[in-house]
Amino acid sequence: MKTMVERVIHRKVPVREGERTRELPILEAILQAHAVKAIKGDARSAALIISLVKPGLSPEQGESEQVPSGNALAGNPRPSAQLFSNIDPAVLSDDEKVELSRLANIVDLGGDVTALSVDDFGRARAIINKGRGKEITPHS
Repeated sequence: MKTMVERVIHRKVPVREGERTRELPILEAILQAHAVKAIKGDARSAALIISLVKPGLSPEQGESEQVPSGNALAGNPRPSAQLFSNIDPAVLSDDEKVELSRLANIVDLGGDVTALSVDDFGRARAIINKGRGKEITPHS
């Protein structure tokens, strides 16, 4: 069985990238497809990619490493670090952690919360409030 699986995942398939097509092993094509979906906000694909990049993490475990934090390598806090501080990852679902990470990346790339769309800002607010134990039900 292992030999068959190896043969299948290494078989090359055509993958279209913009105007050109190239041949990739099936496993790489699958990873690329999940990466593209993750970039577009698919929480399950993002969790899968994160679990593959950080050995020992799995999307089912609800790891706190997925919750945004300061950038220790650069010595500077990320713009999202203050906004997303004091959040208890234990009260968030895996999908919420991945989504919060995606929102933090938008904030960090844009420099502050004004980089978020109105919908993204509302979603970030709801997740932050839940993570801080201040879950608020919106008024209709």
